[in-house]
Amino acid sequence: MPFHRSDPGRGPLHTRICDLLGITHPVVLGGMGSLTGSVVAAIIVTILPELLRPLHELTGVDLRMVIYSASLILLMILRPQGLLGSKEWTDLWRKYVQRGA
Repeated sequence: MPFHRSDPGRGPLHTRICDLLGITHPVVLGGMGSLTGSVVAAIIVTILPELLRPLHELTGVDLRMVIYSASLILLMILRPQGLLGSKEWTDLWRKYVQRGA
């Protein structure tokens, strides 16, 4: 988070663009109208760079952020509405789980 209680000298003027992008990426990628999509995107945005970390150890070149950025750009091109668009968990629950019951 850009603000932390233990750092009283840090405020809105000390927020970096990287902090802001880290907060807005999940919202944009998940879909502006979907809380569920934002949560799923936040999990993906957090885990993807860590899954790519062993690639740096294998190649000796840090391609992690290049692959991470390319995947974000591809997702924005292929799914401009976001991962789930305006769908929520309840919509998916009704469609897949209750249909089988």
